[in-house]
Amino acid sequence: MVGKLKQIAAHARGRIEGHWRHRPYYVADDAGWVIDSEGAYIARGIKSQFGVKCILITNPSFLYRQVVHFGSRSSFTDGGYRLVHPSNRIAVTFFHGNPDDQEFTSSVSVFLREIGSVSRVIVSCQIMGQRMASWGIPDDKVIMIPIGVDLDIFQPPSIEQRQSMRVQLGIRPEQIVIGSFQKDGVGWGEGLEPKLVKGPDIFLRVIDCLRQQTPILVLLTGPARGYVRRGLEEMGVPYRHILLKSYAEVAPYYHALDLYLVTSREEGGPKAVMESLATGVPLVSTRVGMAADLIEDGVNGFLCEIEDVNNLAARAAQLVHDPSLRDRLRSNGYQAALGCDYKEVARLHYEEVYEPLIRSLS
Repeated sequence: MVGKLKQIAAHARGRIEGHWRHRPYYVADDAGWVIDSEGAYIARGIKSQFGVKCILITNPSFLYRQVVHFGSRSSFTDGGYRLVHPSNRIAVTFFHGNPDDQEFTSSVSVFLREIGSVSRVIVSCQIMGQRMASWGIPDDKVIMIPIGVDLDIFQPPSIEQRQSMRVQLGIRPEQIVIGSFQKDGVGWGEGLEPKLVKGPDIFLRVIDCLRQQTPILVLLTGPARGYVRRGLEEMGVPYRHILLKSYAEVAPYYHALDLYLVTSREEGGPKAVMESLATGVPLVSTRVGMAADLIEDGVNGFLCEIEDVNNLAARAAQLVHDPSLRDRLRSNGYQAALGCDYKEVARLHYEEVYEPLIRSLS
């Protein structure tokens, strides 16, 4: 009974507020990782630059005549769309998803069915922008805004910072350290079942090629990495797996890396691309998401076709054996990360999405 009364009161307050004040609300996944941090950074940036309060929530059912921004496709399609009153303006960030992949078929179908209620679709890369056009979504409904990186935290390390982190992790001087910080197991448990869209099987095959050429160590962060850990153990490849309490804690671990490897089949980013560029870590990636937009092959990183294990291994081997090439990619990479600074990302969200939708409610 008490819960029901609180719900009634929340809806009453929402209706009253909707008549005199309109503001953006960011619907987070409440998983405590990247989507939530993205919303927190956007909210802070909008508050500092425009004085507008953006509120992070998990349940938008009590909102009326507000801007409701679902921070991910899944938060909208997994039932979130049912909770939003039609008086609101809806924005959805659609990082990645292809209906040809079984993992996405259902959610893309729901998204396209409900697209009439959505005022803006935010994509992070040209691949997804082109995909939206192929699905018949009007150009004026689609806004491209990059995934952000905190350039106050993600910076190239000093020699002392690099050495300190490698000592802390017990890395021998001759070991080449390859980073993989992306969640690539199904669910939030041990992650023994691979999330194939992230390409952990490809990652292991590339590592298998490299381990025969040079002493390597793989540095892992993030949850649900059991599949990759088991594969590394079976190959006898040493690794470190660090479980972090918050997303921001990952930044110092880039300092220990000699290169970062992205082997995904589908991405909106990943954030590791921007973080690697910002911290001066040479990057080898498949042609996915923002990697395809930000990496100029051979200039500030290497781009390979999806599932091209031989080329991924060959490019990584180039970096392993050519320190001058690593240095050149490091120096060129930082410039590509500048346009993804969270201050700029927050500004674009406000000026391109929130402010026009707030104006339409007045």
